[in-house]
Amino acid sequence: MSTTLKKVTRLLNDQGWRVHTSSDGTAAIIAQSGDRAQPIMFELYEEGRLVRLLVPWFMALPEGDKREALLAKLMQRNNLLKLVKFGLNPDTGEVTAEIELPVLGAKLRKGQLKRAIWILAQSLPEHREALQKFLETGVDPRDEQENMDNTVRRLLEAEPGDEDGDELGEDDDTSDMPALPDMLIDE
Repeated sequence: MSTTLKKVTRLLNDQGWRVHTSSDGTAAIIAQSGDRAQPIMFELYEEGRLVRLLVPWFMALPEGDKREALLAKLMQRNNLLKLVKFGLNPDTGEVTAEIELPVLGAKLRKGQLKRAIWILAQSLPEHREALQKFLETGVDPRDEQENMDNTVRRLLEAEPGDEDGDELGEDDDTSDMPALPDMLIDE
C-alpha cells in the first residue's frame, strides 16, 4: 500500500487546513501555537510508502561551547520522544524535527496524520522553549522528574486514541481529540 501527495492534501483540506503545494512534490501547512507560526512540511518517500512531516528550522544550533551541550540534549530528547526525531544540518546549523509515518501493509489513516500534526504543533514549542532556557541558564527545566510526569500525564490525557479502520479519505470521528485553537492563520 502507498499514498499520494494528492490524497494527503485532500485529507488536510478536509480537516480545514490551508495547504500550500510546490512543484517539487511537497506540501506544507502553517500551524499556529501561541504567538508563533509553525510550518509543517509533508514529503513522500519510497513511492508513497513513507510520509515524512518535517518542521524546518526548529531551532538554530549555536556556535561555541553550548553546541555540544545542546546536541546532547537533542539526543536525549530523541530517546525520550519515540515519535519525534531531531536532525541537524552541520553546514547551516539548522535543527529540524520530524515524524515519519510508514505506509506499508495498510493505508495511511486520518488518525495517524492528525496525531502527528498535533504533536508537532502543540508539543514542539514546549521543547523549543525548554531548550532555549537550557542554553540561557544551563539548566533544562524538563530534567525535573515532576515536570516530566506532569507533561506525560497531560499528553496522555489529551492525545487521541488510534481509531481502527480510519483510512485516508473516510469520515473520521475526532470528538475525543482536543481542539487546536488558532491553528489556521492567513498569510
